[in-house]
Amino acid sequence: RSLAGGFPRTARSRNRSSAASGSSRAAERADGRSPSSRPAAPAGCRSRGMAAPGDVVVLIDDDGGEVTAATGDAPRPSSFKRQRGGEGRGRPAAVVLLDDDGGGSAGHSAAAPGAAATEDGAVVEVLPPREVREEQWRARLKAALLSPACSTEGVNVVDSDPRPLRRPEIEQIMRDHVPNLDSYLDRRRQMTALELIVMTYESGLPLFASDETSRAHSRNALRVILDRIGTIDPRDARRHLTRLCEGFGACQAVQARSIDAIYNQLTGRTLSLRDQVLVTLVDDQKQRVLDETCYAVSPTSHSASDGHPTQQMPHLQSALKMAMGNELGLRGVQAARADYCAPRLAGDFTRRAVAAFRERFDVNELVNAFMADVNAQDPTVERYVDRDALATWAGTAGAERGLAPHSIFFDDSTPERYGGSRPTEANAYQPFL
Repeated sequence: RSLAGGFPRTARSRNRSSAASGSSRAAERADGRSPSSRPAAPAGCRSRGMAAPGDVVVLIDDDGGEVTAATGDAPRPSSFKRQRGGEGRGRPAAVVLLDDDGGGSAGHSAAAPGAAATEDGAVVEVLPPREVREEQWRARLKAALLSPACSTEGVNVVDSDPRPLRRPEIEQIMRDHVPNLDSYLDRRRQMTALELIVMTYESGLPLFASDETSRAHSRNALRVILDRIGTIDPRDARRHLTRLCEGFGACQAVQARSIDAIYNQLTGRTLSLRDQVLVTLVDDQKQRVLDETCYAVSPTSHSASDGHPTQQMPHLQSALKMAMGNELGLRGVQAARADYCAPRLAGDFTRRAVAAFRERFDVNELVNAFMADVNAQDPTVERYVDRDALATWAGTAGAERGLAPHSIFFDDSTPERYGGSRPTEANAYQPFL
């Protein structure tokens, strides 16, 4: 709880002199030397470098994978119990001592990367507490996002059927927003994308003939798209419908993913803040990472011909979703089961694909996309995250987890934190990260 939501503050009125004596005893126990023989922290260390009663002690596993925290006297590094696997004991890679304000740290390290050796042979590394916490937050966030708990399978499924449009109405909407509409053809160049879109609008995708849930979703989601497209900025409408036409130039597996992605982008802001982020930003990034993963594990998948459909990327992605989708929290696992061209994958191939996917999923990319969406100042921009929902969350669930609600708004006292950006006057009372 402390690591995830901020460190608890102890009473500032405690006697620092008595704390210093406890600090010395704790330091002696922590590294096996008396305080006088313990090496001084390198230049730039902002803390006392000793644990006092009430301080937070963070032990970092030697592979950086686990962290445990305790308050009070620092435990002996030699008695640190590795949390990974739940068994075995070993010295921690670093001991980070945080004072009760959460500011400053010093660490005693056994073999930490980048550590500096002192004149008596001891190895000391100073890890700023915010960097330590942020690195752990990234690891935890990535582990959570790539897990079944963050799957959006079954989230934002169409539960209503808008008034059906007639064929002339559908065609007029498409022509109003897509230049050169008739140039978009199916993959065999025998029908226009418009004809296929109309057929799907009326009956759903034939691919899901044996899966009524997926078939109804493909039909109703397309109906919602065309029903709402006239209510958004014309530039966004053109982008969405052009993407739809491009999707209908490929196989039905791609058509289904195009419909679902556009539908989520248009309707995601009606969901909870958590689901807004998951069905738009996270699922969009997961799809891009899946594309990269296919290139990595099967470099020829993007150029395979119709003579070898099981080797083509759309069908390989269906197979990967079935094989690792539940483990990594991917969307579209049920729809992928209807892809009769999906190949069977060997266990070793799947394991390599899982490793490649995890390696390529960059939490920083997601954080930057979230910030860009929240900080966008154009009043006509198409947002994926509702800023009012973010503000409400910050004052309720976020505050319960230790977040300062005002921290999501621009702070005039520290403008350097925003890289030269600032909200416009019209957005002065909206979140700005």
